[in-house]
Amino acid sequence: MPGAHADGIPSTVPGVRLITLGFFSALALGVAGCGSVSSAKEEPAAKPVQLDVTQAKFSKTVQTSGDSVVLSMTITNAGSNPAPNVIVSLGGLEETTLENPEDETRIRTEKDDLPDATKRAAWFIDEAPAGGQYGASTLYEGGALAPGRSRTLRWRLGAQQPGKHTLTYRVLSGLTDNEAKATTGQGISGEVSATIEANATK
Repeated sequence: MPGAHADGIPSTVPGVRLITLGFFSALALGVAGCGSVSSAKEEPAAKPVQLDVTQAKFSKTVQTSGDSVVLSMTITNAGSNPAPNVIVSLGGLEETTLENPEDETRIRTEKDDLPDATKRAAWFIDEAPAGGQYGASTLYEGGALAPGRSRTLRWRLGAQQPGKHTLTYRVLSGLTDNEAKATTGQGISGEVSATIEANATK
């Protein structure tokens, strides 16, 4: 059943459940780490921008470790003001530290140089959208988007950690706090899931 925003607007993206918990705070920290956000005193007023995510999906929902898959997201400017620079934040691509790594079944190879206490991320980004990535952050640039226009962003990912995994996303109209707060729309926060199966040949 479609999710709903905190402002009551229902999601129209099939298979995408809206999320809000902690995401905005994490995004703010990620942007601040890039040194790209002006202080509140320096920020100009931002006009409201309505961005709708009309589709967000993997090219395959059942994947095999070692597969190259595509995450695609189509964003439409459904409002009357242009989006200065569409920003997408992705969550769920981070490596995690295990409290009891010996209890975790993991695929390791001779080239795997991760510490024993580290669990590899489900996917790694092999190729980001044309706009690029902000440093080592999880923020990706989609460029300016005029009213009534749509753009599809694509990430090529490498599947590597067996299990059922979820990527979360948040779409904003710009990098500043004011631009973030001025962004509304359907499906701008959500998640996409897939199952990664172990590669039996490895």
